[in-house]
Amino acid sequence: MKFDNELEIEVVRDVYSPSDDTFLMLSAILPRTGQSILEMGTGSGIIAMHCAKAGCKVTAADISEKALNCARNNARLNGINIQFVQSNLFSSIEEKFDMIIFNPPYLSGQDAEILAVDDKRQLIGGKGGHEISIEFMEQAVQYLSENGRIYILTSTETSEKIIERARQLFLVNKIAEKHMFFETLAVWGLRIDLLIEH
Repeated sequence: MKFDNELEIEVVRDVYSPSDDTFLMLSAILPRTGQSILEMGTGSGIIAMHCAKAGCKVTAADISEKALNCARNNARLNGINIQFVQSNLFSSIEEKFDMIIFNPPYLSGQDAEILAVDDKRQLIGGKGGHEISIEFMEQAVQYLSENGRIYILTSTETSEKIIERARQLFLVNKIAEKHMFFETLAVWGLRIDLLIEH
């Protein structure tokens, strides 16, 4: 599929295909030339490639080897240079970044019953749907540069506990949102409050 008449994206089975949440995130982030950026859970790689095309140094991480292979192939298809890392959240990440982007899985364990086994890793964010996002934020504090920012997407299905925890760790503001038939998606900007002890 073509994105913005510039990026050519190929998606394979068991890798999350760009959707409304992906495009909302793309509309919210403002990568600037020279920034170091980490995209966590890169999937097809479309967000990482968008940032790299803006002149950023980009690392794309995913727990799934199949997703990394898909993203790597898409980067090659578009002639874009990105560093790829297989990582369970920050388990294989060592440096700090000016921007960390995460479009996490956010469905609850209850939703898992209606999903195929192969879809669960892409879509289920834990028993309550919020656990992976909270674990990500708690770890991300260590990997954000002093003036850096995190962008994380939430759904109304699981956002309350995520934002409650985010406000304990960061200064939080809503960047963008999209109302849909069954949920509202939102992108939040998080930055370190130097007055908060972590």
